[in-house]
Amino acid sequence: NGTQSCENAKNLDNLRSFGLQGFVGPDAILAVRNVLAAARAGVNNFQLGSLASAIGGVGVETKILTDAIANGSLPRSVIDTSARDILIAMDRVGLLEHPALSTQTSPSTAAHRALATKISTEATVLLKNRGGVLPLGSTTKSVAVIGADAGTGTQSEEGGSPAVLPGQVVITPLAGIRSRASNGTSVSYVAGTEGVVALPVVPASVLTPASGGGHGLSGSYYAGTNFSGQPVQTKRVATIDFASAAAPLQRIPDTSAASARWTGTLTPPETGVYLFSIATAGLAKLTIDGRQLISTNTEWKSLAGSPGAQPIVSQGSVRLRGGHPVKIAVEYSTAVSSAGAELHLGWEPPNPQAIQLAVAAAKAAQVAVVFANDRTSEGTDRSSLALPGDQDRLIEAVAKANKNTIVVLHTAGPVLMPWHNDVAAILEAWYPGQMSGAAIAQTLYGDADPSGRLPVTWPATEQQGPTPTTSAFPGTGNKVRYAEGLLVGYRYYDQKGQKPLYPFGYGLSYATFKLGKPAIKNSGSDAIGISVPVRNTGSRSGTQIVQVYVGDPASAGEPPRQLKAFGRVDLKPGQSDAVKLQLDRSSFEIWDSTSNSWVAHDGHYEIYVGTSSRDLPYKQGVSLST
Repeated sequence: NGTQSCENAKNLDNLRSFGLQGFVGPDAILAVRNVLAAARAGVNNFQLGSLASAIGGVGVETKILTDAIANGSLPRSVIDTSARDILIAMDRVGLLEHPALSTQTSPSTAAHRALATKISTEATVLLKNRGGVLPLGSTTKSVAVIGADAGTGTQSEEGGSPAVLPGQVVITPLAGIRSRASNGTSVSYVAGTEGVVALPVVPASVLTPASGGGHGLSGSYYAGTNFSGQPVQTKRVATIDFASAAAPLQRIPDTSAASARWTGTLTPPETGVYLFSIATAGLAKLTIDGRQLISTNTEWKSLAGSPGAQPIVSQGSVRLRGGHPVKIAVEYSTAVSSAGAELHLGWEPPNPQAIQLAVAAAKAAQVAVVFANDRTSEGTDRSSLALPGDQDRLIEAVAKANKNTIVVLHTAGPVLMPWHNDVAAILEAWYPGQMSGAAIAQTLYGDADPSGRLPVTWPATEQQGPTPTTSAFPGTGNKVRYAEGLLVGYRYYDQKGQKPLYPFGYGLSYATFKLGKPAIKNSGSDAIGISVPVRNTGSRSGTQIVQVYVGDPASAGEPPRQLKAFGRVDLKPGQSDAVKLQLDRSSFEIWDSTSNSWVAHDGHYEIYVGTSSRDLPYKQGVSLST
């Protein structure tokens, strides 16, 4: 509501009233815009810095606080409380008795790697498996592995602070498949694409400025971050390829500007599909012939240095006619950058041979496995649900060449799949970590059952879900409107009657299962016990996830139904077992802002049992009286 999080006393007080045990330590640099306001609001620790120290150097926060105490603008009790909260937390974990922390790094043992592989396989979601093309077996004698994401450019983790340096080199999908494939199996590899990378800089020779002679683009530079007022400078640049020091509030190199717009024409040397890329720290847009090709919002281009967290790059493609000039405009602002002023505009002229080689490999193999990825990181937004770059074109071409095309996605969330009906199988592997290749190979060959289930709804189009309008995303006037209220995720789809491509909780197994009628009964202490019989009706061992949803009385004003419990069962062929779940009092309570407490409404509740938010074959009503 317009107040910076670290200066929002109401929010921090609420956290403490909810039972926060410990102290408040903000994220680095940009999280704290005003040190005094943050201290007054309840921030305890400034160890990671603030905007003030980013500008003025280490230790600025200490001076600001001590000066404020000296002149009476900050009570000493604020510092005393902060120090006490931190010391109590240190005492709880034994740091006061044992202050020396070990600097020894633990080796990545075989047990560590086995656990990492197990976690990755169990998180993988099988979305589609037409004709039982998966798992691969001994009769599969040739496999074409395709995609830059299958090789050293694989995306196995998020960028930014969450990135984790692996205990060993990341095992790529290609290496994992080659290691697992049966003797006598031919495994070929073609990238088919450069991948989601920064492409070579657009050369000055194809650019003509909007005014004046020579090659390049006309640049107008503005003092503020929003292109307002008169330009503080205008000049022609040959290329857009610059980077300042990696620090906040840096200006565009060789200027006093925080934003700029470059315009002119681009004359493509040949006809075909051109791929463009933007790598940046800040806000950037690329428009060609009036069409916005790329829009990106990135706090930094790269932060972490982990081999599985690739630099953040945005790509877009457009078909151009050789020798026919088109208007080009590039906008850039340092507004959201915490890593300086940086912008690189790249391109790849038509390269049909790359996809042609992939098609040839797919035609020559029994099975084609295409790996595709997005690029995500702390400090960046997705501008579209589409796979970046030319990956959709690659998948479509391979699917036409081989009916047994399997797509493996390394993405942070849902993506659009225009090729969905053309491929035989789809696996969502998310970001599987350093054992990525080993895990996906085990899943492809059936050594592990893909037991993951979707933790998000997979929309059929970008128009579905709670953010179909510009005001909801990406926002207008630098403000995003969150108007969905309680209708977050699958709740919105259920309330609005929208049919997603894949519902929340969905996922296939290599086995098949039959759920029996649940036994639902009161088990005492305001709890309801649910026992769901499950039988493996298939020929393979597999995992089923039983899910329980609760629909509240209309008087509660809640979404149609909400997940309240789930349980996993692993069964061999023909084996049966019961999944036992329990709904306690909290499963029927909602937050009441009037009484500032959790309450349950009297009335009729519906209990739904099934295997996803849209596959709920069993329903039974229960009455609750407070």
